[in-house]
Amino acid sequence: MNKKKRELVYRKFDGKCGYTGIPLPSCWDVDHIVPKSDKRWANREKYGSPNNIDNLIPTFRQINILKADLSIDEFRHLLSDLRLDLFGAISSPCMTNKLHIIRLEVAHLFGISFKKPFCGKFYFEQFKRNKR
Repeated sequence: MNKKKRELVYRKFDGKCGYTGIPLPSCWDVDHIVPKSDKRWANREKYGSPNNIDNLIPTFRQINILKADLSIDEFRHLLSDLRLDLFGAISSPCMTNKLHIIRLEVAHLFGISFKKPFCGKFYFEQFKRNKR
């Protein structure tokens, strides 16, 4: 992605993560809201390109890694289950693999804790409402 387009993505949410609303560090990622792997991109005449600015969102690298090629609804579901998965009886507290660490970091970014589940909304959804 060229530098100009990356800057446009960064400015969409005033330098904040499109998922959390937290100011981004200098090392951040661009995510595709609708993943590039989604079948709808085969019909470009109807849906356009996955690299359309409206489909791109600035985010923390950990969030981009965890979301991978999930749809927004799949990612929302993953975050809804993350609290029990990380802090409940499902996972082992002695897990030390890289994915577990990323999941903990993402939980922290979304404010997910043992007592507080994912709120169910992403910043970009609320941001759009506030801009209307």
